[in-house]
Formats: sequence, structure tokens, C-alpha cells
Amino acid sequence: MSFSFNSVTPRGLALNTTAFSLPFSVSCIAFLDTGFFAGRTLMSLGDNTAGNQYHVLRMGSSGNIQAVSRVGGTSTASHATTVGGNEIHQYGGRWAAANREPCLDGVMNSQNTSSRTPTLNRLGLGVTANNGDANPQDGDLQEFGIWNIELSNDDFAQLGDMVSPLLVRPQNLVFYLPGFNTDYTDKMGGLTLAAAPNAPVAANHMRVFYPTGMKVA
Repeated sequence: MSFSFNSVTPRGLALNTTAFSLPFSVSCIAFLDTGFFAGRTLMSLGDNTAGNQYHVLRMGSSGNIQAVSRVGGTSTASHATTVGGNEIHQYGGRWAAANREPCLDGVMNSQNTSSRTPTLNRLGLGVTANNGDANPQDGDLQEFGIWNIELSNDDFAQLGDMVSPLLVRPQNLVFYLPGFNTDYTDKMGGLTLAAAPNAPVAANHMRVFYPTGMKVA
């Protein structure tokens, strides 16, 4: 199964945590609804006391994936390739203090090099992690991964082939949530996320290549 998020009855997952810091990389697989283009969030790290400090992987108004950092201003790197709704894609990005780059289906694009280092004490999936958990996504998301390094272009190319994050730099994978049923506990560090404000519901799991012998339900 995957997690089905919604902006009308806002559904998201979030947790206050200081487990993550720069540099980092993220990835997920998503089947987003038609009409999702409006700054809707896939994954984010931010400040639980403010609405204007975060790193976020989100959809742009033109249907392109964006890697965004905000504190004392906003810096955005927008992928050149656009997508439509009701399509399955791999989305990701990598962040450092003075770098952010988005990824679509394993292809990196459009680096932004402004320095932005917001406070990071909240994780959000399907919502922007801040004091209001804003910009809920519409669609089905799964295979959430966070690494404590900037993944290489080759690493992201592997993820674009719809392989599990468990197969890409596992020694640096610090968060993994496959999206099975209603299990909101991270398989690497044991973090358990909570509804923000409402929990996602179960949806069909999209095709993924897992390590041999892995139990997938």
C-alpha cells in the first residue's frame, strides 16, 4: 500500500525531531492528482516554531519539481521538466548549506547556490514542516528516504529506476518509510510520525524493486 494525502481534508504526517541536518538528500515515489500544482509539498524539514524556515521538496505552479530553502529569503531550484497529474514519478533532491537541486525520475537539474540554513527540528511528509504544517499534497506517496549526504547523480539515477531506498547508499540512509498500510514508523531510526492534522489513508502500492527476501506487506 501507499499513503494517500489530501488537501481538502488535510492529510499529512509530521514529527518534531532534531535527527536531520545539512547536508541531506531525499526521495519518494508519487502518483499525484490532477490539479496538484500550487506549491504542494512532498517532503520537508523545517522549524516547528516558525512558518518561514524550511527546506522543502514541492511541486511548482508549472508542474515541475522544486528544491526550496527558506530563511531570510527564499531560494528555489526548479527542474526544467514538467509533469502532469495522474502519473507515477520518482521525485527527490539534495541540499547543502549553499546548494539545492531537484530530481525527477533519476535526473538532476537546476542547481541553486544561495546560502540558506534554516532551523531543522520538524519532519513533514505530504506537508511543509513548520508551525502550521502547511501546503498539504494531493495524491499517493510512498518509499520515503532521507540520506545524511548529498547523493550522487548516479545514486539518483538508481532511484529513478524505482528501486527501494534500501538499495542506494544504505550506510547513509537515516530514514526510510515504505508506506505500507498505516505503518508510520521509520525503519532506520525508529521515528514514528503522527497525523498532521489528519492521517493519510491507504492506497495501492506502486511497483518498486526491493532487496531480495524483503517482506513488503
